[in-house]
Amino acid sequence: MKRRRQRELDELRAVVDRYGHAVRCVMDDDEGEDRVVAYTVGLSARDHPELMLTGLPSSSAIWLLNQLGGRVHAGEVLRAGSVLDAGEADDEPHPVVLVEAEDDHELGVVEMLYGDRPTLQVIWTDSTGRFPWHPGYANPPDVQGLRGEVPVALLALPCPEVPPSPLAADREHDLVLTTRSVLDGAAVTKVWHEADGGWQLLDGDVTDDSVPVLAHREHLVEADHTLRGVLDIPAGSCVTREAHTSPWVRWPLGSA
Repeated sequence: MKRRRQRELDELRAVVDRYGHAVRCVMDDDEGEDRVVAYTVGLSARDHPELMLTGLPSSSAIWLLNQLGGRVHAGEVLRAGSVLDAGEADDEPHPVVLVEAEDDHELGVVEMLYGDRPTLQVIWTDSTGRFPWHPGYANPPDVQGLRGEVPVALLALPCPEVPPSPLAADREHDLVLTTRSVLDGAAVTKVWHEADGGWQLLDGDVTDDSVPVLAHREHLVEADHTLRGVLDIPAGSCVTREAHTSPWVRWPLGSA
């Protein structure tokens, strides 16, 4: 076990030496890669706090932390209380704020390499651009757990006014991309509102075995009334859930 741990640390050091930092993900037992705790390793070598975030899919979390890590390597100092644009994906900005993380127990490997180091939590918005403390925040409270006290200045950030896209009831003749299995009764677990305005209502990740079909969106809503509550997301975002009885999670703008 000690040899394996030492080998992992050596491999991690090699990544940090080559790229300046690494990003590690801790999978949720129930959600897997769809919801992780992600954190950087290596910013401590620059005498800079490490960064962590919770609740995003692993691919989105890695992208976002790499964006911010790149800014640190370019000489920027990220501080608690900052409001940042983490960059753009699919031509959509990603606003985030930073708070001092009081609970960073997942970052044990950082302590092994650098000792006790500070950590900043990166807090992201829902599909409407709202942070967890804003009225009307769309995600369940446990999706993105706050690991520290949010400064008053951040709590006072104005709540954005993002106009919702038309509800399915107002566009009952719109065609959406779905799968044959959904038409056969499988629960929709992913709703994508693409940046170009198109919609995909899927029952999981699309694979080579999936059979894509076009269907009237209102027909799918009639079969599953919970869909009506998420068809107001703006273009360039998505919502997901684990199963028909699970709550919907709204991902940030630019996730679709």
